[in-house]
Amino acid sequence: MIPSFPTSSLGMQTDGIHSQAGAWEREKSKMNNRHVVVQDGKKTVGVVHMKEDKYYFALKATASGETVFLTSFRKTSDSDLKRLKKKVEQKKAILIFGSF
Repeated sequence: MIPSFPTSSLGMQTDGIHSQAGAWEREKSKMNNRHVVVQDGKKTVGVVHMKEDKYYFALKATASGETVFLTSFRKTSDSDLKRLKKKVEQKKAILIFGSF
């Protein structure tokens, strides 16, 4: 599954669907089962990093899609993860990578 989030602004080559898919697969291979990535809006991606503690950070693209910036970085809880999982189940957000 290729995210609709503008990967060109993440520094990935986007000269066609195949290079975009390849770049995304390389990025996914760097992650492990301690990450969940969710598209939580048209231009917003949320990432949860789970190790001893859980952290949530949100990345948002500008209107042009040329730049991505960090909108939130915080420690998160199991109740926040349950809420995010519910949004995915209700099709209000898209699970891009990982599992809850």
